[in-house]
Amino acid sequence: MWEEQEFVERELFPRDDSWGLPRIDELRRGATGMAFIERIEPRMVGTPRYRLEGAIDMLQFTALATAMYDRRRRADGDRRLVETNSSTGEQRIVTVRELTPGYDQVRWSGRRFFDDWSASSAGRAGHRACLRWTFNTSDYTDPSGKRELSFVPQWAHTRKIAELKNTGKLDVYSLYGKLTQFDERIGMPFAWYFYGLHGNLVKSGQMERVLEAAEDGLIVLPEHDYQVLRRWSQNPYGF
Repeated sequence: MWEEQEFVERELFPRDDSWGLPRIDELRRGATGMAFIERIEPRMVGTPRYRLEGAIDMLQFTALATAMYDRRRRADGDRRLVETNSSTGEQRIVTVRELTPGYDQVRWSGRRFFDDWSASSAGRAGHRACLRWTFNTSDYTDPSGKRELSFVPQWAHTRKIAELKNTGKLDVYSLYGKLTQFDERIGMPFAWYFYGLHGNLVKSGQMERVLEAAEDGLIVLPEHDYQVLRRWSQNPYGF
């Protein structure tokens, strides 16, 4: 989406008429070639106009990005390395996958965002991600031909939402109460989780405290929200 705004930057012709009237070719060009045309304070003309430059099918974008990520990760996992025992000097050939516990369980963060949305109270309540968030996409191919697809979610609320800060001294009940109030201001359940994935309104430490409290039986989360939060804690991601 492009925003266009017209404004007057300078006068078209000099006010000093000692140079005579502009010639026909100068009228056509809108310039006289004189460097001393008087500058004026820029003045806006009309209101901004918006022009749609292009549209992206996020379903297709996500499917393509996920496939590319998975294919590259499989290839990287098959890379063979030489591991040397520092005590004995013995060497062995291992793959990156063998050296990285849970390697094949890691998924593209964009795919996880939409999957978490669908599994959480937000998606189950019928809220659509595309109405709550916009997505700043990137499609980049480096000089070697390696293509990278990614996006950064950006919240679409229009009123000012205060950051949850100075919560370190609060007990978990008060903290969770503030997160519940945050959801009410946003207008959907479990909103605080997704705001914790991007931006500075909710912090990852606050999310961890809620998970710990839920596992200790101090607060009760809907089971599907608990599972989303637990998966995030086991393999954190964000934007």
